Amino acid sequence: ALRRSLEVSVRRSSRDSAGEESEEEWIEEQIEREESSDSLPDLTLPAQPTSQPISKQLSHGDLIMLEFSPSSQ
Repeated sequence: ALRRSLEVSVRRSSRDSAGEESEEEWIEEQIEREESSDSLPDLTLPAQPTSQPISKQLSHGDLIMLEFSPSSQ
């Protein structure tokens, strides 16, 4: 879907500069783009129960360290 969106954007910019594409073709591309975004699955993360809200766990000024790859120690 991302690739199609990029292709449509490239075509639209080339159409704007060249002025060769008809209005009907542009409308068809818009419809295709809307349909492809409607077919994407819901990407929301499942809620994880916590004993207390995050705002209660952290104090103002607390440092949060995120570790993306564990160190090899």
